[in-house]
Amino acid sequence: MPMCAASQIYRVVSLDDMLRFMAENFWKASQIITEWGLNAGMPLPPRKIFETLEALKTLQKNVTEMGLPVSATEIKKLNVDMGRATLDITRLPDDKKGDAFKRTSAELRARFDNLSSVIHSELQSRHLYAIEMEKQAYCTAEWLQDSPIFTSFPRAFQELQSAGRCYAYGECTAAVFHLMRVIDSGLRLVYESLGETYDARNWDGIAKKIESDMGKKHQDKTDSWRAKEPFYSGILTDIRSISRAHRNPALHEIERKYSDADARYLIDVTKAFMSHLSENGMREQKGSA
Repeated sequence: MPMCAASQIYRVVSLDDMLRFMAENFWKASQIITEWGLNAGMPLPPRKIFETLEALKTLQKNVTEMGLPVSATEIKKLNVDMGRATLDITRLPDDKKGDAFKRTSAELRARFDNLSSVIHSELQSRHLYAIEMEKQAYCTAEWLQDSPIFTSFPRAFQELQSAGRCYAYGECTAAVFHLMRVIDSGLRLVYESLGETYDARNWDGIAKKIESDMGKKHQDKTDSWRAKEPFYSGILTDIRSISRAHRNPALHEIERKYSDADARYLIDVTKAFMSHLSENGMREQKGSA
């Protein structure tokens, strides 16, 4: 996988991305710096100078992609100055090249040392978070894209992915908060299917409406309601269990904290709930909030 573009610096990267970048580029840059130090005063062959210039171009590209602007600027200046200096030396008579290279190499060695320091300083300012192996799938854009939630509830799907990322990062209470928003969006559709205006402040209104319709005499129920009553009965059970155990504590009890197990369980519950809505023909309306 190639390194990310400058506009996508802040994302989840694999250990392979990091190691490949370090092994193939910083190692080579370190080798260049070392060679220039070891060969102080000794003219390097044109091939080695060319390799150095090419390596600096690659290094400049990579540090730019990693969001290290100071390092990128230093590399660019060093590359220009080194190219100009080596060109000037090649134009000198052979008997003057040795002394000229000695002076130039001393200056460039100091520049390489400074570059190394700048790169390390900027790298130290970039903090990375290691995600547990079993949680990595929750950070990918592909997570749940093969589920009916992706096609039926695109906005809720984005919220569910936010919950997955929070879970992967160990922010389980935040994950539950996102999950409650997903369920809330589903319950909005349920309430609208009952011909009612949704009130997001309290899920109890939905429960009371379903209980009221279920409590009607059999002869007063429409054929359509009778066909859908098992579905709404299941929704009623979900509302009661989720609202009392999770929605109200998550929103109103600041001392309530959620564990990995809590978040994982509620992710599964939310996936099942939204999939159940999709299987019963519910869909987000375009332009709905």
